Amino acid sequence: MQMYRVIFFGALAFFAAVAMFIGVVVMITSLQNGALTWSYTSGGKGITETISRTADAARFWKLLSIMGMMPVILGAAAMWFSVRKLRTS
Repeated sequence: MQMYRVIFFGALAFFAAVAMFIGVVVMITSLQNGALTWSYTSGGKGITETISRTADAARFWKLLSIMGMMPVILGAAAMWFSVRKLRTS
């Protein structure tokens, strides 16, 4: 049971670090370029959107907060929780 706990919370810490890294990279590149590009599928077709800070500022900041800040915040919370659980093991 102890080994399961170490593996589980170690993996959680790893994925939290990856999420924080990706969030920081998205924020840095989007703020430097002034545009946020993302792609998704709709009806079986690939769609790529580019949202510019100057053209649609409200949508740019909304997407930046969802795709950049949320992974950093949630990753930091998961990292804190997993390190806390690993120290009590």
